[in-house]
Amino acid sequence: MIQHHIKLLLLREPLPPAPIGFRTVCKKFSRSLGRIAAFGCFVFLQANARGENPTITNQNQQSEILQERLKIVPLAPACAGDELTAIVHLYNPTEHPAETDIEITVDGKEYARQHVIVQPLAREPVRIRLYLDKPGDYQVSTGKLETQLHLYAKSLDWKEKLEVARRRKRRAIYNNDGGDALYHKNVHTVLDVSTSGLAGSHVDTICYSTVGGLTFWHNSQVGQVVGRGVYDAMQKTLGIDPLELQSEFARQHGMEIFWSMRMNDTHDKVEVWDWLMPQWKRDHPEYLVGQSDKKYDWGAGNWTALDYNHRPVRDYIFDIIEDVAERYDLDGIELDFYRGEPYFKEQLLGQPVTDAQRERMTQLMRRLKDTAEKVSRTRGRPLLLSIRVPDSLAYCQDIGLDVQHWLEEGMADLLIVGGDHRYEPWENMVRLGHQHRRPVYACLAGDYLSQEESDWDDHWRGHALNAWQSGVDGIYTFNFLQHRHELLRQIGEPDVLKETDAVYHFTPGTHWGFLKNEKDYVSAVQANPPSGPITSHQRVVLDLPSQFDHDIRYTTDGSPPTQASLPYKEPIAVDRDVIVKSRSFDSDGIATPIMEKTYRYCQKRYLAADAPLPLDFFGLPNGAELSAIFELPEFEDEAEPLLFLSMMDVDALQEALIYINGKGPLLPPREVLSGLMTRDGYLPLPRKMLKQGKNSITFKFDNLNEGTSGFRVYRAEVVVPFANGKKPE
Repeated sequence: MIQHHIKLLLLREPLPPAPIGFRTVCKKFSRSLGRIAAFGCFVFLQANARGENPTITNQNQQSEILQERLKIVPLAPACAGDELTAIVHLYNPTEHPAETDIEITVDGKEYARQHVIVQPLAREPVRIRLYLDKPGDYQVSTGKLETQLHLYAKSLDWKEKLEVARRRKRRAIYNNDGGDALYHKNVHTVLDVSTSGLAGSHVDTICYSTVGGLTFWHNSQVGQVVGRGVYDAMQKTLGIDPLELQSEFARQHGMEIFWSMRMNDTHDKVEVWDWLMPQWKRDHPEYLVGQSDKKYDWGAGNWTALDYNHRPVRDYIFDIIEDVAERYDLDGIELDFYRGEPYFKEQLLGQPVTDAQRERMTQLMRRLKDTAEKVSRTRGRPLLLSIRVPDSLAYCQDIGLDVQHWLEEGMADLLIVGGDHRYEPWENMVRLGHQHRRPVYACLAGDYLSQEESDWDDHWRGHALNAWQSGVDGIYTFNFLQHRHELLRQIGEPDVLKETDAVYHFTPGTHWGFLKNEKDYVSAVQANPPSGPITSHQRVVLDLPSQFDHDIRYTTDGSPPTQASLPYKEPIAVDRDVIVKSRSFDSDGIATPIMEKTYRYCQKRYLAADAPLPLDFFGLPNGAELSAIFELPEFEDEAEPLLFLSMMDVDALQEALIYINGKGPLLPPREVLSGLMTRDGYLPLPRKMLKQGKNSITFKFDNLNEGTSGFRVYRAEVVVPFANGKKPE
């Protein structure tokens, strides 16, 4: 295994003397690489498999030979967000195809891996993009093939840095409600309560909350600080607070850290938690939506919620968040609007929220986004704003959250949807987020995926896989604090989930009566698996995202389902190409929209043996390539294999090019051509391009002279259909 290293350090002290060429490169590499673009030169690190030392070059001169572990020291406060591109030239001198893995690690943790097949007597350039999320040891390892490695750095402008931060890989986001610091007594073991087990898991981002009932357990300079748990002892013993401790843990393990602000927490309405009610609430009962001595039919009776009608309420919340943004070293702040309702007194009374009230929440969002941008530019790296909201756009509107407007105006960087009650399929909010180039994460909450059932973990796996197949960019866990559980090493990788036991039918959570017309938000029936190829051992499972008492009816002949159609009682067996249409009816006969899924009956399905699906080409340069490896048999003469593709935003005919074992290009099927939408299609695979064993299917991005912005490949499967769409008699 050939290994090359780049060591990125941040030092405030002078460097020891270095070779002239090295000093020249470091000088141009300073100020977060910003001056490299200004001087119009690139920095290269070259090495080859014969063991020679790497060489630093720029456009004008070549430096002396340096040690293999290269130290590049930016002089600016940080280099996060800058871009590093590795081009690995692989040469196969034999007369047979050869393959290898190119692996990139950061401080010993795998960052990226790409499997490559190099044809006989061929030289294969492989481009890999890295983002300097933090200083560290970036190590590139290749196989035994003769290689030459080029690494060059490029400074990104502010817009590009922000896009890099938004698009960072987040397989799983772990929400910690902060109960560890609130109830644990030992400052030296508090991380072992619900955090330390995250190391080595699929969790890439921690969202840590320090608020309950508007009382805090971080060192807030605005809000009231609780005097319980380890807070006081931690300040005296370690000199830090729980939020800083979580931030340090995240940095040590290469994770993002967000502070999670519950925008209207009402735990303080419960007698056992009334100590969470701060003096500010007690001094200003007029700022609450209700009163303790009254009963309310709606808004879940959350009388201690803040009434955002009042300007002092909005100002106080803004000041609390601004204080954290300016004083803590965070990657982002989560605005958790899911915790919770109501935001206006009218909702508690069963009355509608007005446009003027929605505008008040939008003005608050606008102020928070302006603050995040100000802090970002001051420190030289983005501070992201994430929002968690219900999974129905209409529901969000009716509680005062104009999420669509927020996305249109660029106020939110990440969109997290759902929680312990659900209304709509994931696809709806995924489509909305992706339309505005924002990543979308599905929230799985322990409140409704019951842990009392013997197979509760199978429910989590099935629900996570269903979310991935709906196009989400990652999984967000809520009220799941079993940080050492194997689920956190499974739910962030769809290919891993496919190899585990999973239950696709689950019992959704309790609806707490937030809105008077809550039943109106129940959306279409969901189907799993989604449209695409299906084999004889699979069944189609229909389900509603809500627990309301609806009767599901379906058809398989293309006709719209009515109350007289087949009732859904068990998973549907498929023995031919079929279109399944379904809808649900409530006790009054009111129907949900029709759900339509198309299935192609296949003899075999071959999933990628090695593919970082989804393959994301947004923000990549012209010519970028990503590959998936398929282990295929020797097909029978009559079998005509197809490539099933589920792709988003293929809005130009030759934007996405496909190569089979280096041969091509092939164009994606016309069915997937659609700006912003996710579409499915089948591409015939010429058998002469395939071989028995491992096959490489490579997607290449041709951005048509900067005319397009990229595309995404959600699913890629090699399938063998039955002739005439059904199994022979």
